[in-house]
Amino acid sequence: MRSRATSPYRAMKAAFSSMSTKTKRLLSLVAVALLLAGAFVPGLDAVAGLERNLLIFTVILTISVGLHEFGHLLMARLLHLRVHSYGLFMGPRVASRLKFGIEWRLNILPIGGYVTLQGENRDEGPGSFYTAPAWKKVLVYVVGSLVNLVLAYVALIAIAAPVYWSRFSGNLIKTIQASWIFANFMVGTIASSTAAAFAGFLPHAATRPLDSPFVGLPGMVRASGLFAAQGIDGLLLFFAAINLSLFLVNLLPIPPLDGGQTVLAILRRLMGRLVTEQVAHGIAAVGLGALIVFIAFVNGVDVVRMLSGVPFDQ
Repeated sequence: MRSRATSPYRAMKAAFSSMSTKTKRLLSLVAVALLLAGAFVPGLDAVAGLERNLLIFTVILTISVGLHEFGHLLMARLLHLRVHSYGLFMGPRVASRLKFGIEWRLNILPIGGYVTLQGENRDEGPGSFYTAPAWKKVLVYVVGSLVNLVLAYVALIAIAAPVYWSRFSGNLIKTIQASWIFANFMVGTIASSTAAAFAGFLPHAATRPLDSPFVGLPGMVRASGLFAAQGIDGLLLFFAAINLSLFLVNLLPIPPLDGGQTVLAILRRLMGRLVTEQVAHGIAAVGLGALIVFIAFVNGVDVVRMLSGVPFDQ
């Protein structure tokens, strides 16, 4: 199982595998150079300080995705499923080390990560993911997103606790209660706004694409700078928002996201032979195609907004 958090990049991973090592490294270095050079392109006033924003965003995303992936890995090991590798970032390997029976990889492109389990697509002996009971598969799929939810709560409580600690004169019980209420309120607010955004996505995309409520990588990089300007609380709020986004999006019932794979695992358990390998692969292919189109649209709108000088908050 590849990480469902970074599943949109699996197509890129597959394309890389067909290239020579020299070509892989060259393309990766060019991509990184272009990202860094973008900070110095004249005329792009809307992305002033991009190099700093890009660093902030990359660090936050790396922590969020890395722990998401580690959640998959840890749950798999707890359920006695074998883990081949844990990869941080994408593209060709920069370094690797074998420890605890797992190959730990550091790759060159600072985008996402993945976990590879034994027997993802066929029975490869004891510890294969393919032959694991459906309940084990569901736990492995879901735990990564739950890690992101916990991280969001931790960040939100870290924002609220100092304020309530002062307000309640050091009363620990009241501080915990108030901080928890604040975190629940923020999670509920973000979750409801995200649900509303998905519900209105197609009408916006068809009639007012620049008014899309979603942001892609360019928008998130810009947002990181705005949040960072608010100090540590702003960074914690941005960290919470990123993790809540990972939690909510990954649980959507669309393969190859965690939620979609969870639904497929349950359907195959309940319906048996009706959900064949061909049917499962077909559903996953359609889901991946829809996901790629969505990502391309959202990022394309971000680029148009940026080049048109549209303020981020619009």
